[in-house]
This record gives sequence, structure tokens and C-alpha cells, in this order.
Amino acid sequence: MSARASLGAVLGHYRLLERVGQGGMGVVYRARDEHLQRDVALKLLPDAVMHDQSVRRRFRQEALTLARLNHSNIETLYGFETDGNIDFLVVEYIHGDTLASALERGPLREPELLVYAIQLASALEEAHRHDVIHRDLKPSNILITPEGQLKMFDFGLARLLSRVGESTTTATYGQTITGTLPYIAPEQLSGMQSVDARSDVYSCGVVLYEMATGRRPYNGDSAASLIRAILESEPNAIRLLNSAISPELDRVVGKAMDKDPGLRYQTARELKVDLQRLVSSQKLQPITQTRKQPSAIRTRSWRRTRWLAMALIVALALVVGVGIRRIVRSQYLPLSSPKVVAVLPFEAVGGPGESQVLCRGLTDLLTTRLTQVSKQYGVEVVPASEVRTQGVNSVKDAREKLGVTLVVEGSWDFNGKQVLYSLVDAKSRRNVNAEFVNASVDDVLSVEREVTDNLLKMVGGELRPKKQDANRPNGSARPDTYQYYVQGVGYLQEYESVSSLESAVAMFHSALDRDPSFAPALAGSAEAYWQLFQETKDESWIPKAVEACRRAAELNDKLPSVHTTLALINRGTSKYEDAVKEFQRALALDDTNDAAYRGLASTYEALGNNAEAEKTYRYAIEQRKDYWGGYSALGAFYATNARYEDAAIQFRKVIELAPQNVRGYTNLGAVYLLQGKSHEAEEVLRQSLSIQPNYRAYANLGTLLFSENRHAEAATMFEKAVQLNERDPRVWRNLGDAYYWSGERSKAAPAYQHAANLLTSQLKISPKDPKLLMELALCKSMLGKQKEALELIGSAAQYSPSDPELQFRSAEIYEQGGDHVKAIEKLQRAVSMGYSLADVRRDPTFEQLRGDRRYKQLVEEVPPQPAAK
Repeated sequence: MSARASLGAVLGHYRLLERVGQGGMGVVYRARDEHLQRDVALKLLPDAVMHDQSVRRRFRQEALTLARLNHSNIETLYGFETDGNIDFLVVEYIHGDTLASALERGPLREPELLVYAIQLASALEEAHRHDVIHRDLKPSNILITPEGQLKMFDFGLARLLSRVGESTTTATYGQTITGTLPYIAPEQLSGMQSVDARSDVYSCGVVLYEMATGRRPYNGDSAASLIRAILESEPNAIRLLNSAISPELDRVVGKAMDKDPGLRYQTARELKVDLQRLVSSQKLQPITQTRKQPSAIRTRSWRRTRWLAMALIVALALVVGVGIRRIVRSQYLPLSSPKVVAVLPFEAVGGPGESQVLCRGLTDLLTTRLTQVSKQYGVEVVPASEVRTQGVNSVKDAREKLGVTLVVEGSWDFNGKQVLYSLVDAKSRRNVNAEFVNASVDDVLSVEREVTDNLLKMVGGELRPKKQDANRPNGSARPDTYQYYVQGVGYLQEYESVSSLESAVAMFHSALDRDPSFAPALAGSAEAYWQLFQETKDESWIPKAVEACRRAAELNDKLPSVHTTLALINRGTSKYEDAVKEFQRALALDDTNDAAYRGLASTYEALGNNAEAEKTYRYAIEQRKDYWGGYSALGAFYATNARYEDAAIQFRKVIELAPQNVRGYTNLGAVYLLQGKSHEAEEVLRQSLSIQPNYRAYANLGTLLFSENRHAEAATMFEKAVQLNERDPRVWRNLGDAYYWSGERSKAAPAYQHAANLLTSQLKISPKDPKLLMELALCKSMLGKQKEALELIGSAAQYSPSDPELQFRSAEIYEQGGDHVKAIEKLQRAVSMGYSLADVRRDPTFEQLRGDRRYKQLVEEVPPQPAAK
């Protein structure tokens, strides 16, 4: 490769980390996407053909081919890019071994083979549906992930077929055997017929033959002898080489490999259906032990086990008769204790454009329903919003980031009209149970009810609600109404996207057009309107949200979501007493509502009623003792109120329950910083960043560096923080401080002004928020507007007189204005309320007070803690 494509080089915004493979059409690297902070695979052309325009056109054709495909068993294309004279594809980086590597250990057992065979046929079906044939299907172009998912890749030789039937030319081979020749269909070699989807079916048959026997069907000493064997000879029957293979599978593979394309399976779907029928007829049970493997890879066997069980259930599901549902249960395994459950986003397979949106909506409704019913049986369910916020999409992530013991996974096959779902033990990653229901997109309500009821049985044996769920529509809800409602809920999950929120509103309105009395759609509209305000700061959304809440309450005053949304609106507009009443009403209707607990506690805090706030936070924890979220909220409350050791205890509990959750480390680092434990703070903050780059960790590291008078380095950290989240005014204000004290005061003023603009916008809606008033006062002070700063900090003190940080910030403002006496008074009050002496000592604002007797007495009351070694 050229020097620019060497390891460590950067192409575009991708840093090359490792060369992972090479083929006739390119070299593949593992690379780091430095924008999105994830590993990807880059496929580059070799130097030898870098300037061959025909090859470059063909390479672009591969990008066009991959761009048509969207399937769980086909590698995902992220983009086609050019850097100088280097063209490269950006595709997902898939962890796992190739099927070729797996077959070096011998043939697969039939149940395992069928799982992969069905996935492979499904991938081909998707490709052929988009008029794409692979033309180079072989074990080395198939990956098996550690979870047992098959991924087909390398479409470098794929050829697009026009919809009017364009024929393709065959490849010409010399006298040496190429890597793909043993898998090429006879019609490709003879040149007598055009190549079509049946050629891929033949190659698939050869791959299945090799999976069943551990060897290829045809061999030869030269290319000529191998071609002759493919064209003229019949391979040995599979059962002659592996008697454990059933006669039925032998016949299926034989039909796939028929030399006459007209006698072969005509489509990949036909092949898939026969494989599924074979699974059904054998009544295969979920696999509990895979074949023996070398010790280096044996740890993957249990991962494959779960996928085998799921896929076998899928296969059974796709051949059942007509009806609303049919359930096939696997063997039950003992459930972990405690039971903390996360429902992962269901995957959409095929179907219309809104398929994934429906899956998101279904996932949210299932999570809510499980939460409401299962709590009474000692089962804790992680909120869907938390799964999304943490970016959890796998069992491993769920266990590490959320600290769960059980995971619900699922998919909705819109073409096969079935929903598959399974319960997985998060520690062993083994299937506890798996089921499916027949699922029509025209009757989503029945699907949601069926899946929820069966999941309740999986999680708790025979869970049954003790009271009617007010949020759940009754049986009279029209199917089309509910379908639009579920889509609205799905769009609502993408609440950081204005366009998605607008789509949510449109879907809820479509539901209401069909049934104006459908209160859940009005409740959803209210939430969408409020989120639109949160994202745009356009005040016109607020009255729409309030009106939607009012109309929903008129139709059904027992919808918890209506009262939660109305409470959040009141909380966000500083109507704290009204917010308390609405949160209490929501909890009276649904005492599993996490958002209501957190909202109520924070509202008490805003009212200065810290005793009730702490009581509410603790009560929320009692409801979910094994879920980290409650401990995190209580820790933040303690930190705000200068109870640093109490806060540290809570954040260490978060880390214990969810060891890969960045929030625990970031928040603990902030508390250590306030305690003057700089070494410990830096250690946990960098650990947070090693798990996932996040703006809070960068911001806290900036604060740490600032405290050590490393102001320029602190500015770099704050810059990284605002790159990840440009809407946090406090980080902008901290960036201004770093610029100011590092001598770059021309940069400081714009940063302070940007923070002030953000704060002013927020205060229009929440004019009594003491934190916002305090932050704006600090910005005004640093911008030289001392009178405005004092007025703002005075207003903040009226709303929150017991906040120690507010007293400390008041001292900063007075000192910045030259009023040393007032500054000392405020510092004394802050410290008496428990504010961090470490923060007082290291603040450069008080440099001129260092020699003041009262200041010395204040900071020496508690001697500085020595730095940890």
C-alpha cells in the first residue's frame, strides 16, 4: 500500500489500526472513526490497481451494491469515501471468525448447521430481492460473530441485474486454481447460460456441503480437472461422509447443488423454507452444548448456544399455520436473582419503511408494561429511555452498563409476520426461554398484548397484574389507531431529533383522526410537544403541550403519563407547587414511574425542602434496590448539598451495580475533586473516558486541571466537552474561566457570552431556577456587568437559601467586583454549610485574599488533604 495507507495513518477521519485481510478486490483494515469514536473496517484498493479507472469504477459499484442492502446477516455499509487518490469503503467492523476458520475444526453438527444455513439463505434472499447476486459466496466471505450471528460480506464481485433482465458474462480462469473456483456454479464455468440468483443458490449449497462434511464436494489437482469435476461429476452423498446428517438435509443440499439450474431451488427463499421445514419436522430442542473446540475458542460456545436456540425457534415459527398466535417454548433454565431486566430494542426484519419505528414503539410499550406489573413480584425493569441513552444494544452492554441480570431480546419479521423474543441470562448469556407469536402489522395491539403477557410468564413464572393498567388501551381500540399510536411512541424515542419528534406528533394526530377519543395518543402528543420545546426552546410548543394534557385528562384522568408530562411542564416553568401535585398524582396511579420519582424529588429540592427530597430519592431506591439509577440520583443530591462522602458512597454503589457505566465514574471523579482527592479524581475520570468519551468526564477533567493551575490544558478539556455537548452553559462558562486565567482573555468573553445566551433562553421558561440564575450571575460578573450579577445572585439566594454552592459563587462575584469583605462573609457561610474547602483553596479568584487573616483562618480550619501517591 502507499505510505498514506500505512498503519497509524489517517484517511479522512479514520485512523488505520490493524490490517485484517486482503483479497483480489482490496485490502481491509480495522480503523478508528475519530468523529464517532468507534471501530470500523476500511476496504482499500491495492496499489497495483490504484490508478486503474475501470477497477475504481468497479469498486464504486461495490459501494452502490452494498448501499441497497439492509439486513442483519449482511455487513452494513457506512460510506464510500476518497482521500487523495485512495478510494475506500467504510463498513461495520465485525468481531468473529470466518466460517472457513470454523470448518478447519471439522464439520458442524446438524442443529448448528441449520441455524447458520437459515441465516445464510435469508441474507441471499435479501440480496436477490434487490437484484444483487454475490457471485463469490464461500466460507471465507462469511463471518460468525461471538454471539453466533452469521454475516455475509465482500460483494466485490457482485453484479447488479437490471430489472429488464440484463445478462452477465462469465469469468475466465487460467490454469491455476483461484480461491473461488470450487464454489462456482456449472453455468458460470460453461458460459452456456446467464448468471442469475440460482448461481448463488448453488454456491450456498456447496458451502452447506462443506459445513456438513468438513470438505468440499469437488477436488482436482489443477483448475482444469476441478472444472471438469464440477461440470461432469456427482459429489459423494453427504451421509457417506457424515452419517450423523439426516437424509432430509442431504436431499436439501443436493437440490441446492443440482447442475441444472432449472432443477435447483429457484430462489433463496425456497431453500430457506425447506430448511425451516426440516427444523420443524425434527422438532429440534434448543442446543445446550456445542461441539468440542480447542480451548482458545471454547469460551464462545455458550454465546453460540443462545443464538442457536433463538434461530431454531425462528425456524419453527415461520412454518406454523394461520392464527393469531402460536407459541413454542424452549426448556426453562433457573432465573438469576436478583431479577433486574432490560428490554433491548427489537430488530425489524424486512417490511415497510416504518418497520424500525414500530419496533421501537413496541419495545417502549413492552418495557412500560413489564415495569408496571412485575414490580410486585420483585422484578426490576430498566426504563427504555435509559437503555437508549446508554446506547445498549447487546446482552454484554446491558450487563456492564446497566447492571442487569436478565435481558429481553427480540425481532419482528415483517415478511414472515412473526415476532420472536427471548429471555437471556445476562451473566452466562444463555437463553432462559424463547417464544414467538404470529404478528400482523394491522393488529399491533394484539401483538403487544400477546408478547407482554408471555414475557411476564418468562420473567416470573405466572405474573399477573393486580390492577388494571390505565395506560393500556382496552380491547375496543381500533387496530389502525393503535398502529399509528405505536409508531408515534417509536418516533418519540428519538427525542433529540426535531424531525423525529415532529413525526411523532404526525403519527399521534393520525391516530386521533381515526379515533378522537383515544386518550393515549393525546398524552403522547403532549410529551412530544414538550420535548420539541426542550430541543428548540421555541415557547410556542408549551401551550400546545398543556392543551394536549388537558384534553387527554378530560377523556381519561387516570393516565399516569398525562400527569407526569404536566408535572414536567410545571417543573420546567418554575411552577413548583403545581409540579409536586401532578407528580404525586402520577405516582398514585403508577408507583413504578421512575421519571415521576426523580421529578418529584428534584422539585422538592428546588423548593428548598431537602428533607422531602432525600426521602423521595431514598423511597425510589427502595422500589429498585438492584438498579443503579436511584443511587446515581441520590448521589447527585448529596453532592449538590455538600455531603461529599455520602455522595461518594452512592456513586461507588453505581459502579458496583454497573461497572461499565460512565456516569458512576464521572460523578465519583467530580466528588473526589470536591474532596481535594485529585489523584483519585483523575484516575476514575480517565477510566470513564476509556469506557466511552463523554462530555461530563472531559468537563470534570478540565476542572481538575484548572484546580492545578494548568489553565491552558483545562481549556483543551473544556473544548472537547463542548464539542460533544454544545448546549451545556456551565461548560461554556468553565471554558471562559480557563481562557481567562490562561491569559487568552480575547477568547474568554465570547465563551462567557455564549453561556449567558443559553442561560437567558432557559430562564425565559424557568425564571425561578436558582442554578440558572447563579450561572448567569457568574457570566455577567466576568463580562464586567457587576450590578446585574449581584441582582441575579440575590434572586437565586431567595429561591434557594440553603444551597452552599450558591454562597460560594456569591463570594466569587463579590471578590470579582472588589468587595473583599462581602466575599469573606459569603465564603464563611459556604464553608459553614459544608462547601468544599479544597475548592475554596484552589480558586484563583481569591488570590488577593490569600494574605487576609480571616481567609487564612477559614482555609486552615481543616488542613488540606495530602495528595494520594
